[in-house]
Amino acid sequence: PKMKKRIFALIMALCLVFALAACGQAETEESPAPSESEEPAGSETPAGTEEPEESEAPEALSAEVTLEEELSTVEEDGVTYMTAQSVAPNVNIEGADEAAQAIASVLAERLTVPQEDIDEYADMAREHYDTLDETERESFGGYSIRYSAEVKRSEGVLSVLCTRTEYTGGAHDNTSVFGLTFDLSTGAQLSAADIATDYEGLCAKVAESVAAQAEELEEGTITGDLDAYAGGVLDTEKWYLDGEGLVVFAAPDELAPHAAGTIVFTIPYSELEGLLNDSLIVE
Repeated sequence: PKMKKRIFALIMALCLVFALAACGQAETEESPAPSESEEPAGSETPAGTEEPEESEAPEALSAEVTLEEELSTVEEDGVTYMTAQSVAPNVNIEGADEAAQAIASVLAERLTVPQEDIDEYADMAREHYDTLDETERESFGGYSIRYSAEVKRSEGVLSVLCTRTEYTGGAHDNTSVFGLTFDLSTGAQLSAADIATDYEGLCAKVAESVAAQAEELEEGTITGDLDAYAGGVLDTEKWYLDGEGLVVFAAPDELAPHAAGTIVFTIPYSELEGLLNDSLIVE
């Protein structure tokens, strides 16, 4: 009997061991250890990782411009009757090819002596030459129309000062001057109203500044109607922008005698805040 009890106790002990082992295996299968490659949700960005930088505002457009003078003459039997000088523009704006082409087209049209003008002036010069004696013919140089141009600003906007000079005999030539300003993104020609945030205020400021600067000129320099000129100059093409400010000008014989040349008035950008588009103001 004692032997049976020992055998029974041994069997019960083995059953208990197998039961406990089975429970441990089940818990292991139901609760796998977390993978080392997995990161807990909501983990912070590892130290040293840079946040993405904010994009910078695009740089203002700029233009590269060349203005090549082209000369042609009408000559017969050693006599020069007509000289024509035109300007061939080349405009390059990175990222704005269509605008560059549009600007070049306008400049070429405005700075080219038309063939009909060449023919007309040559005919007038021949008639003039026929009226001269031998001595006068020796110094005869013919008639002429000459264009020239100068870039005044090419950053953020393009401003070009253009001059047309005509000679048809007499003591001196006749000169007209005009400014052309263009939007570099569209190629459109800009009026003074286009560049202003307060056009009436801008006109008033220009008139005030012109009057003040005229007082500093030598007495007797201004012989024309300064008030009429200053009050309406921005409605014409007698202005441009350069690195210093807004420039208005009067051609020879307009405000002063021919010998005085072109009269120029500059209104600094520092005086144009709130009147001129901020993007055009140079610090």
